[in-house]
Amino acid sequence: MRKIFYFFLLLTACGLAAETSLGGIALGETFEAVAKKYPFVGQWGKQELAALPYPLSVGQKKQVYLAQSPDSRIYFYFDEFRKVIAVGIFADNEYADGKAYETSAGLRPTDGLLELKVLYGMPQDISEYDFKDSFGDKITRRMYYYPGMIVQTRKVDALPEQIDNVIVCRYSVEQVLQERNYPLARPAR
Repeated sequence: MRKIFYFFLLLTACGLAAETSLGGIALGETFEAVAKKYPFVGQWGKQELAALPYPLSVGQKKQVYLAQSPDSRIYFYFDEFRKVIAVGIFADNEYADGKAYETSAGLRPTDGLLELKVLYGMPQDISEYDFKDSFGDKITRRMYYYPGMIVQTRKVDALPEQIDNVIVCRYSVEQVLQERNYPLARPAR
């Protein structure tokens, strides 16, 4: 009986440890709340239809609404009920809007792997993909899988690995880890 109790306690702790917000926007928030904080979101209906972001797209072909702006690094996915199902941030263009975005635990895209592991511990899994870019540099892309969050990194030749993208969403870790080697699941170049 105690083993069952400890199992459910551990399962509850893992569920509560999942990341739930980024940039002050939590999963499940309404479109109106997001539009108040981020005016570029505009009015409902101006968003473009898009496929679900990885890892939500694994095993699904559902279309959702994407709100993004070239002048902002943060982007949002909404379901048909106007609720946030995923929020992400690109670290690529850090000067686009001059805002510091962070997760509820305090991770910022400009942080390194040490900060990532201090805040979240060891990931549930890591996937890796190597390729050469148009300049001939060897690029290594890694995805760190955490409950409720995926962190993508990029390493160019001998330079240090840096965080490239953070996406917060509820996803089935088991399903993603089973299908992660599917060619469409590889990180974008």
